[in-house]
Amino acid sequence: MNEAIVFGVLIAALALFVWGKWRYDIVAVLALLVLTIVGIVPTGEAYQGVGHPAVITVAAVLILCRALYDSGVVDVIAAWYARIPEYLTARIAALSGITAGRTGSPHRTTPAPRSRL
Repeated sequence: MNEAIVFGVLIAALALFVWGKWRYDIVAVLALLVLTIVGIVPTGEAYQGVGHPAVITVAAVLILCRALYDSGVVDVIAAWYARIPEYLTARIAALSGITAGRTGSPHRTTPAPRSRL
């Protein structure tokens, strides 16, 4: 029975995400609240995951993205990208260079691989 409730809450949350009328954080908190009220998630453990480094990292990225959008940096990048010739290969090369440069940097949240020796 618990699996059906969790599955139903997940389907409802996904439907609300796709619908887009409510913000994603409100939908996530409502889903957690429903699972807590029903008793699937223990009350004492309901909000323990909020302090997890992955959650904090996602929140920081969302805040940074919004700040970049509001400050106009996204518009500057879009204008620069629009000046690239409309050849598909040139645009792919530009985006690949930006992406490779960004993802090649070390991430603080990614653990270093351990030696098997």
